[in-house]
Amino acid sequence: MPDLSVIIPTYNEEPNIRRSAGAALEWLRTQGLDWEMLLVDDGSRDATATIEHELARDEPRIRVLAHTPNRGKGYAVRQGMLAATGAVRLFLDADYSTPIDEFDQFHPHLDAGADIAIGTRRVADARIETKPPLHRYLLGELYIKLAAGLLGSRIGDFNCGFKAFTAQAAERLFALQRRNDWSFDAEVLVLAERLGFRIKEVPVRWAHVQNTSKVRPLRDGLRSFRALLDIRRDLRRGTYGDLQPPHKPTEGTP
Repeated sequence: MPDLSVIIPTYNEEPNIRRSAGAALEWLRTQGLDWEMLLVDDGSRDATATIEHELARDEPRIRVLAHTPNRGKGYAVRQGMLAATGAVRLFLDADYSTPIDEFDQFHPHLDAGADIAIGTRRVADARIETKPPLHRYLLGELYIKLAAGLLGSRIGDFNCGFKAFTAQAAERLFALQRRNDWSFDAEVLVLAERLGFRIKEVPVRWAHVQNTSKVRPLRDGLRSFRALLDIRRDLRRGTYGDLQPPHKPTEGTP
């Protein structure tokens, strides 16, 4: 079993994927870890998959998982998490808004028994190098407040694309996950809270990357609100099955 699986979901990331995967590879090769990288292409219509296969030809520890049609980031991350074999499974965004060396901040918490470590940008120690546009910031803040109110969550930052799961947590949670769009983060983390997995929010370095966002504020804001309502409905109906916690209570935000 590798020590670490790195999962990068991609959709039309031709401008970013060679740079992002290359930077991640450079870091991984210096760590003394047994590792693998999974590049999960979500039905890209540009040269993303071609670039990923080129990278895999040069590095046998890279696997490319490609599917069509496009189904959404949640689907791509789920495929990567369940196909991964690492003791710890980290996913990061293809725009490299949080660089992989921030995983160093996760080590102490995972070693101390956390099941999940997630990057957060909403605490004083987070390092925001480039701020997002105002509409994205406001949409994110609204989403967090809605998720807290509708789902009863204590998570401070759902959407930072830098999260690590132990193998046990990943296999349990991503087998339950149902959302294929970007609401999957809230779904998975709320399920983790309900199941009692130990979650640690860790301040990370983050930068908004220009011209990479596929978010449309009005459309995606409405879809996100509807998705949160759907998650709440499924929780109430017992759609996810028995969610009795086998672990200690979830840790709060630092």
